[in-house]
Amino acid sequence: ACQTPTQAAVCIAIELTGGMFTPGLLILMALAYRFQRHPPPVLIAALLGFACLLVAILYGNSLHHLMFSSIAIEQRHGLTISMLVPGPWFYLHLMNINASVIISSALFWQCWRRAPAHHRPQVLLILLGCLPPWICFLCYLADWSPDGVDLSAFGFLLTAPLFALGLWRYRFADILPLARTQVFDVMEEAVIITDDQWRILDFNEQASRQPSGINRHQLGTDCRTLLPTLDPALSSDAGAASLHTWQQ
Repeated sequence: ACQTPTQAAVCIAIELTGGMFTPGLLILMALAYRFQRHPPPVLIAALLGFACLLVAILYGNSLHHLMFSSIAIEQRHGLTISMLVPGPWFYLHLMNINASVIISSALFWQCWRRAPAHHRPQVLLILLGCLPPWICFLCYLADWSPDGVDLSAFGFLLTAPLFALGLWRYRFADILPLARTQVFDVMEEAVIITDDQWRILDFNEQASRQPSGINRHQLGTDCRTLLPTLDPALSSDAGAASLHTWQQ
């Protein structure tokens, strides 16, 4: 535990360093997932540049007190509590956090609404994972947390397993829902889309209705193990994403 305000200031700076990059990275992840392409370089530079500016102001706080007007410590029930008086740039940091969570949640909500049923779990898990730290932080700002402790870090105890489930169980990062059109959805032929490793990325409703059809639990599975009779015959030397149709 910190014994002096100086030690508390160092610990707070280390904690907030990551926290100042998180809002921008969250927005970039949501934009990339929603629009299926890299965000514009100008936007990336602006968001990360603003985070770097906040970090620079944070570490120079002892010179100008723009982030925190004062930092003190107080003992409560055996805990060392940092007593912070926010400066003007801390409020700007708060606006950045809240705006990023609202924007990214709205983007993920759009993804969830537009996604086919078998893609919705991965989007929902990431959406839910973004909320616990933010809710804990709002409780802290509203002075609802016990002894004035910022509980945001504890919110990540829920975020981590939700993100892990979305990343590894539903392959959120490497299997993105591909753009769908009404033509794709109403095709009479069963269609599956694979990547260059023959992992199933997407499929239409007809594919799921086939006797040997696939379901959302098989996303990311090598289609050659599930559909050995797929016509035309699959080869192992493909170098790009492919689309295959079959009828039974």
